[in-house]
Amino acid sequence: MTDPAPEVIPPSIDTRPWLKNFDIDQSRTPDRALSVIDWARSNFSQKKYEATGRNLSLHWESVRKFKAYAAVDLRRPNDHIIGFSELAPKALHRDAVSLTKLCAEHFTNIHYDDLFGSPVYDYGQGRHNVLPPGITEQAAADQMFRLTFAWLYLHEQAHHFQGHLFIEGAEPRRMIHEQGNSLIINDATSHVASQLTPQQAAMSHITELAADAEATGMAASLIIVANDGVFSRASLWLLVCGLMCLFQRFHGGDDDVPGEMPVGSHPLPAFRMRMVLQKLLWFANLPRVRDATPWAVNKDTIIRLVDHASTTASVYWSIRSMKTDRQGVPPFYQQIHTQDRIPETHSRVLFESWSSIRSHVENYYFGWYKDGLPFDPQSAQSIA
Repeated sequence: MTDPAPEVIPPSIDTRPWLKNFDIDQSRTPDRALSVIDWARSNFSQKKYEATGRNLSLHWESVRKFKAYAAVDLRRPNDHIIGFSELAPKALHRDAVSLTKLCAEHFTNIHYDDLFGSPVYDYGQGRHNVLPPGITEQAAADQMFRLTFAWLYLHEQAHHFQGHLFIEGAEPRRMIHEQGNSLIINDATSHVASQLTPQQAAMSHITELAADAEATGMAASLIIVANDGVFSRASLWLLVCGLMCLFQRFHGGDDDVPGEMPVGSHPLPAFRMRMVLQKLLWFANLPRVRDATPWAVNKDTIIRLVDHASTTASVYWSIRSMKTDRQGVPPFYQQIHTQDRIPETHSRVLFESWSSIRSHVENYYFGWYKDGLPFDPQSAQSIA
């Protein structure tokens, strides 16, 4: 990853009126969301559930907050549930439409020459073509929404594939909210909302990182499926933008830095995003994927594309929330690039937690990674 770009948002540009007057038609968003779930299920759910005699159902909740979760009824342990609030896909769709419109209409402003005209963040036409070449604004918005919501669905599915709801022992149990006869992992809560011991927090963190890793690998595979065997440049760019927006939604503030020990139910959003970007770069450099990536001259080409996408999404989110630091650098973007190491004690307790549940996950696992788990236990120890 490259160093953060200085002066990302010149103070002379006031974008608030532009965003305020921007209206989005979301009448078809629920149908779009169901289409995405059908797409992900047909490729990555149905066969595994049928082969193992398990069932997977979808639950929607009419609550006015962003919500996503994996659940199971203890009376029927083979009946798995993935749930979302109705607001969740609408929020992701709004970000997809807003970001792509910003690229097409606002980033063309001459003030963005220094950002999108630099060697690191340029496709060749600078601010005049921030969206990847060969894709329209509407198609980009649709694809960004589809890939991001698919990733969120696949993350919840990964909790089920890896058996996180059935981990034995008192400490990991406390990461799960017990409601009647149901066990629920809620993935849309603040990372500091739950008061857990460091060991309990570590168990929760490591399962979230494991679910992130699996969802990222499967979402990247969906890109190849959707593009007739090609790991599309535009799709990778849009997935990175979408996940940047998703994780920034739960970003706590400028002081979000890993402490000596894990805290709360979820890892810091910037830390998770850094790990997701590393997983995407790892995936893109697999021999079988390199053959499906004709647009990438070398590894550096992919790194620059990911940087371009993460920068674009960070600037969008800063405009959306009107937050930058004193140098005009979006705090979330800055933290992704500066959280290259976590304290040794923090790393060690993550590694120990993963080691303690690895055999359970291996024995329970019924997903697609036949040659091993999607999360390397050593990566919790060398997680930079």
